[in-house]
Amino acid sequence: MIYQTIHKLSDLVNLSNWFKMQSSITEVFEVPLRTYLPDGNNLSRRAESSAFNSVLAIHCSKPIEEICRVKKVTRFRCEKDFDLYVIPIRAVGHRVAAYLLLGPTSIEKKKAMTITTLIEDTFSHMAQTGYHKKRLGEIAPKIIEVDPIFSKYYESKVLNSLLNVCTLALDADSGSVMTLDRTTKLLHIKAASKIKDDIIADTNVRLGEGIAGVAAAKDETLILPDDQSKNGLSARLKRSYIKSSMIMPFNKGNSHDVYGVINLNITRKNKRFSNRDKSLVKELVDLASIALIPVKEEISPFSLS
Repeated sequence: MIYQTIHKLSDLVNLSNWFKMQSSITEVFEVPLRTYLPDGNNLSRRAESSAFNSVLAIHCSKPIEEICRVKKVTRFRCEKDFDLYVIPIRAVGHRVAAYLLLGPTSIEKKKAMTITTLIEDTFSHMAQTGYHKKRLGEIAPKIIEVDPIFSKYYESKVLNSLLNVCTLALDADSGSVMTLDRTTKLLHIKAASKIKDDIIADTNVRLGEGIAGVAAAKDETLILPDDQSKNGLSARLKRSYIKSSMIMPFNKGNSHDVYGVINLNITRKNKRFSNRDKSLVKELVDLASIALIPVKEEISPFSLS
């Protein structure tokens, strides 16, 4: 059957979006990131003939056969105290659809492993979502319309990955992602970092009320305290321990309507969010919004190779 075939990466994902995410991560963390196919070809630079063995021969002297046996995120020591991290990306089962190479880099090991975890989650979700969307479209198109669990499952993964990437990239102390219920006009927390469970459960922000509600209603990104004079926001600042916040509305890739809001907070003195931070979050939010498009709306025009 068609759906039993292990699809190529280009059959599963929009490579343009894949490379945009790759470039964003490279820019955010200032570490080289490349995509390789299981046969060792460099997918990131099609004009070049470089492959695993050439890159590793230069940096780590590791043969391609050793890399192709990697089943989990693996660190290889390179010359001059540099490290190269190999991150296998799976679309289904244990079959690897691609390898992402992070480095060579000299960043601290703990931070590097956090980054590789985020990379593995983000790109694996892209590949897995693509595989399951394609499979559903091939074996039972009508399932898509009656099974909202599928979309909600991936929505949760996308929102959590988005929050994790943004929190790490901006070195934020806490954050959350809220989505808008269009029936009640309330924003509810769907993903959170370092926020107490009771706050998550009890938070219901009406559209146009509170800082997140104002940002969503105006569809406008706010950076506090810089923007506290807008829309009477200064009177809404109740948590004095937060020294800087970024509140950015976002939509799904196929809609201009606000779908949710990402909130990022800093509690340390002498550190504030900047316009550069705003640009980085916007780029990551735009990429995540593509993954939030409902399954049934992507199946028909799925040819992305």
